[in-house]
Amino acid sequence: MKLTVANSGYDFRVMPTLSGWISFPGVDRAVLVQFHFHVPSEHTFNGQPQTVGEIHFLNVDAITGKRYVIAVLLRADPAENAALQPIFNQLPLHLCQKRITTIDFASILPSTITTYFRYVGSLTTPKCDGDVTFFVLPVLMPIGPHQLAALHQFGENARPPQPRLGRPIFQVSP
Repeated sequence: MKLTVANSGYDFRVMPTLSGWISFPGVDRAVLVQFHFHVPSEHTFNGQPQTVGEIHFLNVDAITGKRYVIAVLLRADPAENAALQPIFNQLPLHLCQKRITTIDFASILPSTITTYFRYVGSLTTPKCDGDVTFFVLPVLMPIGPHQLAALHQFGENARPPQPRLGRPIFQVSP
């Protein structure tokens, strides 16, 4: 998949240059609009501390416009993540700068998802629009020390974990 990597000043966004779509339970067709990284993570599990980071894959239903975020938590690893390395090789350090890279997209997400957590929340960057369905994967993706250092160049850009406020969180095991 060919991607544009753009520096937004807040983080860097990775956008497909061609339209692709995915489907997940209850959604026949959602278009991957972009994905971006947060440092540290914005989600926690069972009172555990935040992980070193998180990737948000923002998808939009092609018919309804409803938004879905697949969240993948990151863990520090001594080895660089080969699947992510083409993105980090083209990381634009100057504001509004864009670069093109190519990745094997299938190697970024886990090949098998045995369980995930689903809830309705809001986007985590301003305007923080609501009515966004999150699918949080409990499997941590490794990220290497140089990749993590590159993310830290943008500073900590994560919204702190939010209180549940009675919001239901569903554990789904397909």
